[in-house]
Amino acid sequence: MTADQAAPVERMVRNGAVDLAVYESGTSNRDTVVLVHGWPDAHQLWDAVAERLAIRFHVVTYDCRGHGGSSKPTAYGAYRVADYAADLLAVIDAVSPDKPVHLMAHDWGALTAWDVVCDPQAQQRITAFLPMSGFNIDQLALWVRARLVRPTPTGLVQVLAQMLCFAYQPVFALPGIPWLVRQLGRLGVSAPLYRLLLRVSDGIATDRVTLAPDFGMDAANGIRLYRANALPVRLFRARRRPTAVPVRLIIPRRDLLIRRAALEDVGRIAPRLSMRVIATGHWAPYSHPELLVDVLCEFVDSLEPTTRSSARAPEPVAPSPEAAGPVGDVAGRDMRSAGS
Repeated sequence: MTADQAAPVERMVRNGAVDLAVYESGTSNRDTVVLVHGWPDAHQLWDAVAERLAIRFHVVTYDCRGHGGSSKPTAYGAYRVADYAADLLAVIDAVSPDKPVHLMAHDWGALTAWDVVCDPQAQQRITAFLPMSGFNIDQLALWVRARLVRPTPTGLVQVLAQMLCFAYQPVFALPGIPWLVRQLGRLGVSAPLYRLLLRVSDGIATDRVTLAPDFGMDAANGIRLYRANALPVRLFRARRRPTAVPVRLIIPRRDLLIRRAALEDVGRIAPRLSMRVIATGHWAPYSHPELLVDVLCEFVDSLEPTTRSSARAPEPVAPSPEAAGPVGDVAGRDMRSAGS
């Protein structure tokens, strides 16, 4: 077994009162890729992606607070997006203190990473950002607000369609839901139900869905996100925070939770934006890990060498048709043709 193929090395990174379980693979002197999971997953979401990326990169996954081997706060206030963003920065500073990193994130992990990428003080720590299946909250709020302030039939239908996709969120924010999810975990049915959901929605074989040992308890902890962040309130508190970081927005075509129309204004906050539509559902890290590796490698290779190696964020540039698209499908290929 080579160093690239060795089992990930685990260590703990502390952010305030929270300890974060961090897993590193590949060779540490290479460019670093940090992978961020969402709810209800843990770092295992990225196992198949990380194994392939480790051929070329220093790869870092970690358990977000409330999940896996990380601390599990009980207060709702400990599950704010700002706290998750601070955790992510603590991990980046620990695993790559002297060089910026490439960042790929999924679901709530993408939402958290957007918060970091749009922070002027943090942008210099990121050279490339690849979010999928997760919004920039401010961009989404501004998108909704614009269509409500100047309504058109098409715009109102688009907003209604996206809000219907979020219909489960008020239920998840109810006070008793964490207790209910915890009971399901104690009965041992959470993991089987989740695997069934992924099989029905995305056609993912159950043996491809790797979960944390305490998945049911982790799901109960992490679901506090929905109450702690009160996403509808952000409609009235949205900030336009642009980022100079190059962004490759990955859009799973069959994602049942994200409407593509709701992403059409992302270029307003990310001038260095490109998009890739992939023929997957919401849980692409489980279903198509090789495709995500291909997309990341292609994006990193497309960046200017000075952008890849510099610790400073690039200056913002005006959006152009080329920077914002075109939106297209990506077919996967193996690591050798992806530039490893």
